[in-house]
Amino acid sequence: EIWNAHMGFRELLRADAEKREAYAQIKLTLASIHQGDKAAYTAAKAPFIRQMLAGLIAPVPKMPMACAESLT
Repeated sequence: EIWNAHMGFRELLRADAEKREAYAQIKLTLASIHQGDKAAYTAAKAPFIRQMLAGLIAPVPKMPMACAESLT
């Protein structure tokens, strides 16, 4: 389930320039607010991510682990 959420969000950002830009701005703002506190930064991004994922219906198919590892 987490995999589908991550891949769905990635694909959403790839497909929508406005959402991609909004996410970039949120990340910059939160990075300046939560300097040195990665957990707080990550938690603060969660509501935006959940809101964007709420519009997704179909799960993204899982890719083989070798392919997934090449993305990191």
